[in-house]
Amino acid sequence: MDWALSMALGLSLAAAAGLRVFVPLLALSLAANMGWVTPTGELAWLGDWPALAVLSALCLSEIGAYFLPWVDHALDVLATPLSAAAGTVAAAATFDVGHPIVQWLGAAIVGGGVASGVQLAAVATRGLSTITTGGVANPAINAVQSVGAVLLSVVAILLPVLALAVLVVVAVLVVRWVVRRGGRAGRTGGTGSARDAAGAAVRGSDAAARCAVRPAHTLCA
Repeated sequence: MDWALSMALGLSLAAAAGLRVFVPLLALSLAANMGWVTPTGELAWLGDWPALAVLSALCLSEIGAYFLPWVDHALDVLATPLSAAAGTVAAAATFDVGHPIVQWLGAAIVGGGVASGVQLAAVATRGLSTITTGGVANPAINAVQSVGAVLLSVVAILLPVLALAVLVVVAVLVVRWVVRRGGRAGRTGGTGSARDAAGAAVRGSDAAARCAVRPAHTLCA
């Protein structure tokens, strides 16, 4: 596999692991069993049918469990470290760099890092939904994340460069949105502080004026 394609495939699958741990591994195993992808080195077991059967069961269990009330939050505790591990495995299975140490180190840093970042964003989204809607919107969010993991994994297998390009665009849009929200909050806070200071100055001037018109023996409050 071409080096650039293998990197794009590994990073895209790692990002999908941040949404659902076992979905990209299942997609990778299915593609390996179909002969579309050849996992590198000691991860060739992903191309065996027993691995495909086990990953299928784990994938269905994970997706179904996210639709159980409050279970999704408990799964986040486990999914955060597991997504990093799954992202590392997915990246290592596709990174064709020739040296095992470089392969696993790069997979852990890049693949694990991408998966962890996506997972933290997914957890934050569900947490915000729980706060704002009391958890009513959580099933819809979980459905979107599950579908997103499946679509991203499929596109990564078929068109890895396109999948990576989509990820880059989404990341840029998210960063811009966060920066704009932060800047807007800062401007709002600054305006509020200036308004409070102006109000205090006006109140002080009014008090001074009232004091000036009172008799000298009267105390000013």
